[in-house]
Amino acid sequence: MTYSSSQTRPGQDPTSNQASPFGVPTAHLWRLRMELDLWRHPIQPSDQVQGYRICPWNWADQEDYAQVLFHSFLSSQDAEIIPSFRSLEGCRKLVKMVASNSHFWSSATFLMRQGIQPIAMIQIMGDTPGQVNLHNIGVIEGHRGKGLGRQLLNRSAIVLQQWGMARVRLEVTEGNQAAVGLYRSLGFAVADRFAKPFVPRAPGSVPTKAIPSIQGSHGEKTGPGQPKVLNQSREEVEVPKLRT
Repeated sequence: MTYSSSQTRPGQDPTSNQASPFGVPTAHLWRLRMELDLWRHPIQPSDQVQGYRICPWNWADQEDYAQVLFHSFLSSQDAEIIPSFRSLEGCRKLVKMVASNSHFWSSATFLMRQGIQPIAMIQIMGDTPGQVNLHNIGVIEGHRGKGLGRQLLNRSAIVLQQWGMARVRLEVTEGNQAAVGLYRSLGFAVADRFAKPFVPRAPGSVPTKAIPSIQGSHGEKTGPGQPKVLNQSREEVEVPKLRT
């Protein structure tokens, strides 16, 4: 359950460490709903980031998408409110669930690689006429600040423009200033601010050390993937028309 900003005055933090009906302490994260009007803020093509390549959606790359999600979100605040990010298996199920959805936009979903190593990803869904949702976007630490997230968003938005889409929507944790700043720079505006309650993970359960190396789609080890990244996600999954 989420609490709309209309129920909490702007700037007022929700009560922390409340108890759930079952006596379990809960906390809250501020989330933003942001929207991009593609008709008012059309996206222009951008230059390719040198050393990286963007790959269109391929069912055979599901594992690489899951690896990027896992390494991107594991120790992030988003993993507090989206349990799928806490395990590789959870990320696999999330990627498959989105890709199997009839409203999945395969033509606007991309994976970015450096060599064979999966580095970043974006997934798009949407069943409302003229509108889509940015479902997941992640860039692994060590590759941040190079414009990879911007390039993925740019590529997806151009595809959506070609299909005549008018609006892109997303949710992001307010404290993720790197992601919020990127979205604002592309023309996204805040449509709503709300508090998302969650049950904090037990002390010591949040990873603080490097996690295992990411496996490329050919099964080769490709270097460390510590999970502090530019990332953003919505866990809710609607059910839409396949776009190819």
